[in-house]
Amino acid sequence: MEEWPVSVDLTRLRTFPQNLLLNLPGRAPDLLTRVRSGLRVSDGFMWSGRGAGCSALLSAKGSAFRASISCLNGTYGIETGAAGTILTRYEFAFWPSSTTNDVVYPGGDAGSPAQAMGQEPPSCVPAGDPDELDQEIDVLILYSTPVRQALQGMGINVQQYMQDKLDETQLAMDNSTVPGQAVIAQLHLAHAQEIDRPDNSTVTFGDDLDYLRGDALPIQLRNTWSADLVMLIRETTFDDDYCGLAGTPNRDTPPGPGFAPFAVGVTKRTCDFSGFPFQHEFGHLFGANHDPDNTPPNPLRDWAFAHFANPNGQCGPNPIPIGPDPGARTLVATKHEDCRGECTQILHYSNAQITVTDPWCFTTGIAGARENADVIEECALITAQYRPRNSDIIFADGFE
Repeated sequence: MEEWPVSVDLTRLRTFPQNLLLNLPGRAPDLLTRVRSGLRVSDGFMWSGRGAGCSALLSAKGSAFRASISCLNGTYGIETGAAGTILTRYEFAFWPSSTTNDVVYPGGDAGSPAQAMGQEPPSCVPAGDPDELDQEIDVLILYSTPVRQALQGMGINVQQYMQDKLDETQLAMDNSTVPGQAVIAQLHLAHAQEIDRPDNSTVTFGDDLDYLRGDALPIQLRNTWSADLVMLIRETTFDDDYCGLAGTPNRDTPPGPGFAPFAVGVTKRTCDFSGFPFQHEFGHLFGANHDPDNTPPNPLRDWAFAHFANPNGQCGPNPIPIGPDPGARTLVATKHEDCRGECTQILHYSNAQITVTDPWCFTTGIAGARENADVIEECALITAQYRPRNSDIIFADGFE
């Protein structure tokens, strides 16, 4: 939508400051408080933090800087390329109605409903002593040759991009956690690798899921890297109205050993109507669903829905008036026709206990009704047991 040249103080960022002042055009400065930070291989590092209305992932590899910034009033990105370091504000189109069919139940087709629900909801509690179980969800990210070519054409380091993609997802988990409580899911990039697979309009997302579940190479890589979840990123799509597809558990096949082979997803690298297509599909792998008006029936949990809202003038000492101000939505919500204006997609899974407060107050869920974060938290530990961690892997991320 808009672009600006910017400068970044990499020297200061490398000190991992506790707070950073984020200055973005068109909005008041936001003081971000550090959530995570750390070094990466090959002179790289990352810093993530959040404030009243924004959260940001900042990463560097050498002199190449990248950032993903999610604010209540818009989505921003920063890339260092041939033209310098550029800040971009993105605006996204409306969500096509057909894209609500972006989940596959075990034994069903994309968007097909589950069988009749049983009387009792299934358990997400893994067997064994919780203190002795793997606490991290290991993720394998595969990407096509056209993705690598597109990133290199923009001067973006591919491995940095893949690590950023998962760190961005971790920030969404952090944002969706009530302060003082354990993070709803701890993620770890087990491995990222290019694969030789067709990436063109003749290959559907369903074909990709069949490949991830049944082809020898992704199965071998998943076993080698002990990956609990697998995501494939591609450059093209068979239909511009679709940005991804993922398996999702239901009451007949809840999270656990029976669902583990279906815990795979595919997404397009960029999407015209979603700023966070990777995180959207990733949420489905835990049983997170769209908003109630746009989700298949018989979800894993009756309350595991996403959320959207419009400003209502009920927030803070100086509430904004009810009017044409744009609304907002959480990660797994579609761009609902009742959500006004741009209906910004923010880097949060729905949680009724968390409110983003700048420039208006968006409570990101409805108690007992729209709680994607709760289903992710409930199923995170059992998801982390899908593949026992391989003790033979001794090198840090990024070494091959």
